[in-house]
Parts: sequence; structure tokens; C-alpha cells
Amino acid sequence: FGLLEANENGDMHYRELSHMLDTSIRFFDVWQTYASDSSIWFSSYDYLFRYQNQEITFIKSDTRIREIFMLDEDFYIYQSDKGLFTINNDSLVMAPSGADIELFSSSFLFDNGIQLLPCQYSGVFLYEPSSDNPLRKLHFNDFFENARLYSAARISDNLYAFGTTSKGLLVTDK
Repeated sequence: FGLLEANENGDMHYRELSHMLDTSIRFFDVWQTYASDSSIWFSSYDYLFRYQNQEITFIKSDTRIREIFMLDEDFYIYQSDKGLFTINNDSLVMAPSGADIELFSSSFLFDNGIQLLPCQYSGVFLYEPSSDNPLRKLHFNDFFENARLYSAARISDNLYAFGTTSKGLLVTDK
């Protein structure tokens, strides 16, 4: 894996980074990348890699990393069979209400400091980790009863679409 960076003429060139890793680290794919103000994060199913200050560090997950997102400057990681985690001092720590969150297929910034989490079996939630009640179920979740939430898309600033495997599509506003 690597990154694109501009040369002295402003032309973009690919710069390989994986050669900086110890040869004992084995992984198949980097499937998500996020940039913060100070670093770039790369995620595989088993590792999170951080490129910062011309160095790569990593965190090994003991279960499969399924989804990741950034909210404000914090990085959130969903681990299979465990829940939602965040990073503190280069370690994965349980996020507020993280054990109550099941697998989600995507997530979207809903509002300042609030993430929209479409969970596969229990519906759609607003996640606000700084709140006293960080996980709030949305009013239309009855629609998802007995239906697996399969896909979700942000259509515009105010519209979201949620697809199920057996009940069709729900389009709703913010």
C-alpha cells in the first residue's frame, strides 16, 4: 500500500509504504483509508496502519475489523463479535456504548459530532459518543423489524436511503 504525493512540479506520484513494514506482518488487502490532520490510516481485516511523521505504526486486531469511520478527529473501529472501539495511546479501547452496537454496513456523518449507523439487524441509530446517551434508535426502526438492513446511502444533505433484503427500500429525510 502507499499514497499519492506531489513532486516539486506538482505532479502526483505513487509512493510505496508497505516496504516499511516488518516482513512478519501478513495481510491481504488495505480496504479503507482515512486522513486526519496529523496522519493517514490504512485498514485491513486484521491491522490498522498509521502513517505519521514518515513512519508506519500498527495496531493488530484480535478479531476481524469490519467497518471504520472518523468522527471529528477520532477514529472508530467495529470489531467482529466485540463492538465499536476507538484508539487511545495506540491501543483499541471500547467506545462509549460500543458493546451495544452490532455490525453496520456503512456510516454517515449526520450532524456535528453525530454519526448515523445503519445496523444490519436492529435498525438505524444515531451515535454521539460525547452524549450521556450515546446511542439513540431512530423513530422509523419498526420498518426494519424482521428485515436485514443490507445497504444504505446518503442521497443528499437531508435524504438517506436504506435497503433491506426483504422489505424493499426506505427513503427518509433528516
